[in-house]
Amino acid sequence: MFVTAGCEPWPDNNIIEEIAPVIFWSIDQGPEGKLKISTLTPPLSKEEKKMLTLNVDLLKQGKKAFNQNYYRELKSGQLRMLLISEEVARNGVRPIIDTVLADPEISMRLYLAVYRGDLLGYLQKQIKKEPLTDYFLYRKFKHYERRSRGEITVVNLHQFMKKLYSPLADPVMPVYRADQDNLTYEGTGLFTKDKLVSVLGRTEEQMFQLLYSNHRLQELTLPELSVNVSDVHAKPEWKVDLKHSSVTMNMEIRCRIEEYHGNKDLLDPVQVNELNRNIGAYMDKQTTSLLKKMQEMKVDPLNLGTFALGAFHRKMDKTDWQKEWPQIKVEVKHTTFMEPLTNALSGSR
Repeated sequence: MFVTAGCEPWPDNNIIEEIAPVIFWSIDQGPEGKLKISTLTPPLSKEEKKMLTLNVDLLKQGKKAFNQNYYRELKSGQLRMLLISEEVARNGVRPIIDTVLADPEISMRLYLAVYRGDLLGYLQKQIKKEPLTDYFLYRKFKHYERRSRGEITVVNLHQFMKKLYSPLADPVMPVYRADQDNLTYEGTGLFTKDKLVSVLGRTEEQMFQLLYSNHRLQELTLPELSVNVSDVHAKPEWKVDLKHSSVTMNMEIRCRIEEYHGNKDLLDPVQVNELNRNIGAYMDKQTTSLLKKMQEMKVDPLNLGTFALGAFHRKMDKTDWQKEWPQIKVEVKHTTFMEPLTNALSGSR
C-alpha cells in the first residue's frame, strides 16, 4: 500500500443553508474617509430580504466584516452589479476596480453604474413590495445590453477596464438617479482616467448614443424642430488630420418620421427635403457642441485617438493625445434621409 503525502486544498462548504449569493454591492462615501458598503441578502424559506450596510476602510474588509456579522457566508460568485455613488466616482474608482478585478469569483461581465440620490432608501422601500427588486434591476441591464438600441449606456467590468487602461480612450458609466419611488436613467457619465467629470444631458445623450458603440437609436426626439423620428441608423466616418489639426466627421442618418407638429407639409417631397436639411443642421450644431465639451474636459470616450495613429510618425500615448485633442478644430456634417410620411401612411412599415 502506497500513501502519497501532499496538501489538500481548503474545501468550499457551499451548503445552501450556510451561504448567501448576493447580486449587487453598492458603494458610497462613509464617515471619516471610510467606504459605506451595502447589499441585499437573498432570503431562505420565509425570511424577509435584508439590507446589510457597513462602514469599512477597504472593500475586502467589508466582505469579511459582513461574514462576521451575518449568520450566513456572503458569496460574490453571483455578483452581477456594482453601483457606485457619484461622490465616490468623482473621487476616483481605480482602487475599487482593481480590487474587484483581483477577485477570481467575480465575473468580468459585472455591470457597473453610478447613482445619485437615495439608492438605499429606494431599495428598502421597493423590496417590501417586490423582494426581487435587485434581480429585476440586473435583468434591466441585461435586456438593454442585448438590444443595444441606444436607449441607455450599459457598461460591464471588462469594457470599463479596457478603456481605463487604454492609451487612447476614456471610460464611461451609466448614471441613475434614485429617490424613494423611482430609479431613473440620467445619462452617460464621462470619466477622465478613473474620475467622473460630467454627466450628459438629454440632447447630448442622444447625440452621444449615435456616435458611440452601435450607432443606433430607437427614437430621436428633437422638440426644437417639433419632430420625433424612430428606427434611427447612423453611419459615422471620422478623419483625424493632425497636420492641419482637424477632426472631420461625416454622418449619414436614416430614420422614419414618427411624429411631427411643425408647419411643413410632409406629403410634399420638397418640404420633406427641407426638413431633412433642418434636422441635419441642428444635429451638426449639437454634435459639435458635444465634441467641444469633451475637448474642454480632455476626455475621449469615442476613442478618436485611434484615428490619429496613422498621422503620427512616432508612437503616441495618452499624454500626447490629451495635448492634441483639446486644440483640434472639429468639423461635423450630417446628411439625413428620412422616410417620407407618404410611405408610412401607405403601410410600407
